[in-house]
Formats: sequence, C-alpha cells, structure tokens
Amino acid sequence: HFHFNFTLPDPPPPWIQPKLKSTPFVRMNPSSMTEHQMRGVTANTAPWHQRVTGCGVVVLAVVVAALCGGATGTTAVAPTSTTLQGVLPANTLTHFCIITSWENYNQTLDRYSQLLGQPVPQIKRAGGPDSNGTYLGKKLMGSTKIGFMQANQMTKIEFLAGEPGVPSWWLDVYTKRGMEVHHMGYEVSESVWAVAQRFQAAGLGDPVQWGHWGVLNQDGSGCYVYMDSVQSLGVTTEILGNGAFCDGLPLPPS
Repeated sequence: HFHFNFTLPDPPPPWIQPKLKSTPFVRMNPSSMTEHQMRGVTANTAPWHQRVTGCGVVVLAVVVAALCGGATGTTAVAPTSTTLQGVLPANTLTHFCIITSWENYNQTLDRYSQLLGQPVPQIKRAGGPDSNGTYLGKKLMGSTKIGFMQANQMTKIEFLAGEPGVPSWWLDVYTKRGMEVHHMGYEVSESVWAVAQRFQAAGLGDPVQWGHWGVLNQDGSGCYVYMDSVQSLGVTTEILGNGAFCDGLPLPPS
C-alpha cells in the first residue's frame, strides 16, 4: 500500500503546460445558460490543477507503476528472506595460505612477522608418506614446511614450502607460478569428501591432492582436500575437517 501527499504548484510547471487546454465556449448571457454550460465556465476559471482532466490520476499511476514494476510488465512481490545455498557452507573460511620456496621460507616468515608485529611461528613439517595422502593419483611422498600466523580474530595465514625434488601440489604450484596465495581454506562440519564431490559437480575444480594429519580418529587429527580451482576461482580451494568428517577420504594407491 502506498500513501502519497503532494501539492501541485500554481502556476503549473512547464512540463505540464501542454495539458492546459481550456474548454472553448461562446460568450453567453448567464441568465440564459444551462446548468451544464455554467459548470463548463466554472471549470475554465478554476485553478489549473483542477482543470487538468485526469492529470493527477496519470501522475499517480506512473509513480505507482514505477514503484511496483509496472513499467516492465512485472508484478510487485514482497521481499523474502531466502538464503542462497552455496557449494561450501557459510562462514567456513578459516585461513589463506602463502606458498614460498624451501630456501626462502624463513625469510618469508621474518617479513610477515615484521608486517604484522607478531613473533615468528614455530616451523613444522607436514605431508610425506605418513600423511596417507594422494597426489595426482599416486601416493603422496612430498612434504612441506608449515607455520601459521593470526591475521585477525577469525582468519589465519598459513605458510607452506614444498620439499624440493619430490612432487606435491605445494612444490608444483610454486615451481609454475612462484610465491603467491596458494589456497583459501574452508573447514567444514560434514563429510570432507562429500563437499569435495559437490564442489567438483558444480564445475569449480577437481580434487588434486588430499591427505591426513595427526593420528587417525584421535584428538587433533584431521584431513584436507585441495581442489584445483585456479582456472575457475583464481586460487586453489582447500576443504578440511576433523575426526569423523574425514571418513570416506579415498586411500592412496598401494
């Protein structure tokens, strides 16, 4: 429902002047004029906005049509609070990763420590044969240096560097493109592999490397899948989870 309150100016604006056409009449003796003719004389001497037949209705109709979508032939529909369903669950981004070289890893950490005013993080190793991982259809043998800094209260920065001479998504991405943002990481509370399949079915990229960390089914254990979404999204997508959410992750070939 719309309620309008407006006052039309007098004299009328230029854009409405063509609408002002006085009804022609012949001079007559008022005493000999009919009631209908008297009303015509009154109409021609009334204020302009009363003489513009249908003008107010036309203006109001145009305004309402514009507000309601009438100009495009559509029908106005009350807005709803529908939430779009994404391929990835909402609010699951936990970190992004910088990939650098094995030789320059410490130097990269020093620079970010200076940038963020944070201490250099402890450097660990991840991946390798013990991760029970897969890379390009083969058992993952390559490892990586790994460390984290806190970017803000909700997002971390991960730093990785692939072991030289041993194939991995860490090493191969750096070899091809150099130091860059390697991936965006999303931690999900459902089957990690099921989300990876949903991601693939949406045409956003294919799983290229996956593996585990920690002791299986123990506190602190988890898994990840790297989706090659560089062409579709500009960066690799990492889907990760913990505990039972890692069930169903394919085992590497023997």
